[in-house]
Amino acid sequence: MVVFGKKVRKEKEEWVWRGKKIEQVKEFQYLGYTLKSNNSNRAHIQEMVRKANKVIGIVWGIGERKFGHGYKRRMMMFDSLIKSVFIYGAEIWGWK
Repeated sequence: MVVFGKKVRKEKEEWVWRGKKIEQVKEFQYLGYTLKSNNSNRAHIQEMVRKANKVIGIVWGIGERKFGHGYKRRMMMFDSLIKSVFIYGAEIWGWK
């Protein structure tokens, strides 16, 4: 369970559901989006940048081999593949 808020809580509260203790965490990943207790989206953005950088190296090389000097085609392929990775979750974190 994640407790959201601006204040940093020094002591953890105990949460119980049907007699079982629920673990409290500072961050949680749900459907590929990292939720943090302080409502920061920095962790998610950093993860998307990391993934996009990985794909950039692969896609640029493929575009070079396939299209050679056809810069427009390489950029079109690059945009369609990289943007889809990078903007995942943009509806939540906005366009920072």
